[in-house]
Amino acid sequence: MPKERLMYRAVVDYDNNGCIVSWKPKPYLVLTVGKATQLATVKEPNNESIGYIHIDDFFETEEDCWDAVNLDLASEIMDKESEIESLQRELQALKDYQSCLTEKRNQTCT
Repeated sequence: MPKERLMYRAVVDYDNNGCIVSWKPKPYLVLTVGKATQLATVKEPNNESIGYIHIDDFFETEEDCWDAVNLDLASEIMDKESEIESLQRELQALKDYQSCLTEKRNQTCT
């Protein structure tokens, strides 16, 4: 019988609007790892479910998993900030064009 190892995986929970509610480590018992596929046979500590997840998604310690959560969250924040900046530029361009149309209805706006 394979020896179980307690490992951690970062799990994201979303609300009904698709917004992140929590991002935290979750413990799993890793039973085996397939040599060719690197898929781990895992189950939750309470034996609720068994599934296959890529071994690269697991961390040896809860602290390592928290570090990964923090890095992923920082990356997500940077992506959203960049998206906001891009949308603000697009919004300003639309406002400028609308202003031009309002001021010069008979002239061509550029």
